[in-house]
Amino acid sequence: MYRTTPSLLLLLLLSVLGAFWSPVALGFSVGSPAAKFSARRGVWTRATVRKFPSFEKCIETVGVENGKNLVVVDFYATWCGPCEDMGVIIEDLATEMQESVGFVKVDTDKHVGVASRYQIEGFPTLCFFQDGKTVDRIVGMASKDEIAKKIKSLCV
Repeated sequence: MYRTTPSLLLLLLLSVLGAFWSPVALGFSVGSPAAKFSARRGVWTRATVRKFPSFEKCIETVGVENGKNLVVVDFYATWCGPCEDMGVIIEDLATEMQESVGFVKVDTDKHVGVASRYQIEGFPTLCFFQDGKTVDRIVGMASKDEIAKKIKSLCV
């Protein structure tokens, strides 16, 4: 007879949840659910997840909604520690600036073609799009203030 311990049950539960809960995607998604457990924050977070036929269509749609002329794209990898930290910052900024700026998260492991097309070589990378074109980028970890300052300078 097998004996189950509470830790084994917890491990089983987490592995089952892992199959259904994948990283947050703000705007661009290929079917991942709209929630993620942030181990560093210790909370479940929510995001709007929508499907688009292409990355370009996503940028166009997110940019046009509510007259947003700037779309910030967070290219991240699930195995990257700084990407998770940057994700927390992006979630906060997305909440604060949702009226004027569109935010999109792209998992580069799932969307290798998109990452390659935009020459994403370091993580995390933030690309700033206006009218469907990249106008600026930040490679590596940046503070919330640095990112907010960059966004405000591009929104002028």
